[in-house]
Amino acid sequence: MAITTADIHATADKIIAEGGRLTLATLRAALGGGSFTTISEAMKEWKASKQASTAPMREPAPAAIVERMSEAAAEVWAVALEMANDRMRSEREALDAARVEMENAKTEAAELADQLAADLEAAQATIEQLGKTLKAAEVQAAKIAAENAALVQQLAQQTDTAHSAAAALAESRERIEQMSSLLSKEREERVAAQKLTSSAEQAAAVLTAKLEASVQAREQEQARAAQADKDARERIEQSTTMLNKERTERAAAEQATAVLNAKLEAAARELDAAHKSIAEARAEAKRAGEAAAQLRGRLDAGARPANSSPAGRAPGGAGSA
Repeated sequence: MAITTADIHATADKIIAEGGRLTLATLRAALGGGSFTTISEAMKEWKASKQASTAPMREPAPAAIVERMSEAAAEVWAVALEMANDRMRSEREALDAARVEMENAKTEAAELADQLAADLEAAQATIEQLGKTLKAAEVQAAKIAAENAALVQQLAQQTDTAHSAAAALAESRERIEQMSSLLSKEREERVAAQKLTSSAEQAAAVLTAKLEASVQAREQEQARAAQADKDARERIEQSTTMLNKERTERAAAEQATAVLNAKLEAAARELDAAHKSIAEARAEAKRAGEAAAQLRGRLDAGARPANSSPAGRAPGGAGSA
């Protein structure tokens, strides 16, 4: 519910009636919140209404003076009252000028306080947003780290597969060497068989067929080994590419975290500056209140002789007459 001008005036009257010290801060605390600017404007109206209710001093002459001085005493009394009222008006004008100056200072202080409060809220909102962003970045970094660990594990598995393929290739090469040795032996036997009879030539033909089958088997085994080696190399290259990409993303996340930390530090510095500005505004308002209090003291001290002058001049006037 918004605070109205009537609420502000009623609360100010209550503080004065209870003998409290009426300031913007105490009035805002009694209201339970509100804008310093709104409260300051309402207080100007309240003080203006209080000043308007204060009428000039109009008192009838005492009966003793009327009896002694008759019309001359009444005229002297009227002149004295007029002088007192003139002095009171001049002092009131000086007080009004000082009050206007003080109200202007209070208004500026209230506006500055509202602006600083808004800046503080904006800075707090920025800090909260940066905190959320940092938290999200940390979650993303943790996710990336988990994915990286999974990729490392996958790379290890692929490395094991590549080792297995290399072992199979080595085994295939050993078989090829064995077949080559067997082929050499069969060739020697074929040379010996050619020196034998036609039956030996037939046996040599059988051996040649076996040799060709062995060569074909060796070529097929070599093709399979070459394909396995190619597949293993491709899997290793893919794993290396994924790992490099993961490292690049991790570096980008670390850079984003550093930028967020720098923004948080800048926001903290702005918040400190806002607190300092608020403290300076409060000190300025306090100095304005002290200056107004000193001015009231001087006005009160100057008003007392004016109030006592009519009574003091009456006997003197009677003696001279």
